[in-house]
Amino acid sequence: MKAESGEAYFERIDGRTFHLQHICSINQLSRDYVDGRMELVDIHRELLRVAKEQPKLALWKRLCWTACLSGSVMLIFGRVYQDVPAAMAAGIMAYLCYLFLSRALKVPFLAEYGSAFLGGAVGCLMYMLIGVHLNLIMMGAVIPLVPGIAITNAIRDMMARHYLSGLMGAIEAICIAGALGAGIACVSLPIVPGITFYEAFRGLVTGNNGAAAVVFLQVAYGAAGIACGMIIAEVLYRHTIRRILHHCAR
Repeated sequence: MKAESGEAYFERIDGRTFHLQHICSINQLSRDYVDGRMELVDIHRELLRVAKEQPKLALWKRLCWTACLSGSVMLIFGRVYQDVPAAMAAGIMAYLCYLFLSRALKVPFLAEYGSAFLGGAVGCLMYMLIGVHLNLIMMGAVIPLVPGIAITNAIRDMMARHYLSGLMGAIEAICIAGALGAGIACVSLPIVPGITFYEAFRGLVTGNNGAAAVVFLQVAYGAAGIACGMIIAEVLYRHTIRRILHHCAR
């Protein structure tokens, strides 16, 4: 919000980024002003200079940090070193897709959805090649895209009673998380059943009949659960929900 001549108006901000170097520079300017080393005119000039600066990290460095972040999830939760390269590859592909889609598309949250979808697909492929735990690989694929800073800032603003900015940040973070979850779900629905049957077939081929039987039992239990859920939903609709709707229509 900006005030000039007694009037106030709001300015729309389409995109937000977080630059810790900008924060450090502005904090140093405030310290210099408090200590009396700079005047307001100098502060204004330096703020304009900081605003024009665009600190950028080289792409290969960002990819290295993305790979480290995705791989560290495997060590924290599963301690399965075989899943580390699979999660790294999935995380790197998801991040590259996010960089491309965020520049090519102007639709909100579509870049997060597409990058999560591609990262999940690469994670499934790497799981079939060298992976052990599919869930952890999926987690490592999307962990670089999780809006951690936005969630932290939203919680801090809410605790500081800045409810408007905190609520806006929380809603944005929830939408981003929902887009990431939707991308992973769209990959998991068609691919995970195929991977399950692939594991059962591999168990039969390698002679591990026990593992194949366990997989088939899991599929049978899942199908039975879905069938029971559909039957219960149908019974509830016929005997409860339809009557309520009928009475409401009267």
